[in-house]
Formats: sequence, C-alpha cells, structure tokens
Amino acid sequence: MSSEKGRPVAGSRNPLGAFLRKDVLIQVRDLKELALMLLMPMILIGILGLALGQFITGGPVQLDIAAALVVEDDPTAGREEFTRRLAETDMPLPQRVALTAAALTIQPQDMVDALLTSPQLAELITVQELGADEAQVLLEADDVQAVITLPADFTAETLSAMLLGEGGAAIEVAQSDASPLRAGIVNDVLTACKKIACAVNR
Repeated sequence: MSSEKGRPVAGSRNPLGAFLRKDVLIQVRDLKELALMLLMPMILIGILGLALGQFITGGPVQLDIAAALVVEDDPTAGREEFTRRLAETDMPLPQRVALTAAALTIQPQDMVDALLTSPQLAELITVQELGADEAQVLLEADDVQAVITLPADFTAETLSAMLLGEGGAAIEVAQSDASPLRAGIVNDVLTACKKIACAVNR
C-alpha cells in the first residue's frame, strides 16, 4: 500500500486564502447594506416626487400632509440602559470602551429629526412635536394625518441594534382613518427606513 502522507488533503488547500476571501465578501456585503441605509430614504422621496409632482397638469401636487411627533424617549436614560447592557456582555474591555465612545456620537432622536425635517421630505410632510394627548385629539379630527411616536426605550434599543446587533427600535405610527392616502405616505417612508435599518443590523 503506497503512502499518501505527503499528498495535501482535498479541501484543506490554502485555508488562509479561503478565510480572507470570506472576510472580504462579508465586508462588501456590509458596505452595500450601509449604502442602502443611507440612500434609500432619498430614493423613496425621489420616487414620490416623480409620481406625484407632475400629476395630471405637470404642476406640483399639494398634499398638505401634517404629522405629529410624540417623543416619549429619554436619551439620558437610554444611554444608561445601553451602558448597562454593554457591561453585561463578555466583550473585552478595549472593545467595550470603543463601543461606549461610539455610542456618544450617535443621537437616535436627531437621526429621526433629520429625516423628518429634510428639505426633500418637508415638501410633502409638515411635522410638529406635540404631547401624546394633543396629538391624539388632532388625529381623531384629521388635523394631522399621522402620529409618529418615539417610545420610551427608543435610544436604548437603537444603540443596542446599531452597536450590539440585538434588539431594535420600533417607531410607532398611528394613521388617520379619514385620510388613508396621506397617512400611508408617512407610514411608507418610515417603514422603508426601518426595513433598511433591519437589513444592516442582520
């Protein structure tokens, strides 16, 4: 029986190259998802503008969508909760320190505000921050077509999703029954953003 001791085993050839190739593919996938997260809101707004802006007469359509923003979230408490969750992980200390520093640069409420007040979206939707009770009264009267609520755990859940890859913030959208089309546009914009964020965090 001849010895095959010196012959390389099938599948074990150049394991370092296979590992590097897998790592590169993962990084390329993440870059694509990040690009989608950044560009999808603007793409969606562009589609809405093309679909509605030249409707019938070629002039812009005045949808006059009004939305209320209700903020129940406490950013300070949310950061404290994120820090507690981070401390309970088995990550090395240097990694926990780096994630703590990264969390200080992320302002989840500001991210939502930037989207809702962006020049492109402002052409479609007017958003005002209100208390929960007042917003509900206006919604029932159809004075606002949607109520966007940032729940109490919004900051903690957003930071956990972005930096720890767990959980996920839920932006609640209540819609007016009297204006389903206008309310649906608000919901669709926020739903698209949430779907992209979920894809990045997978």
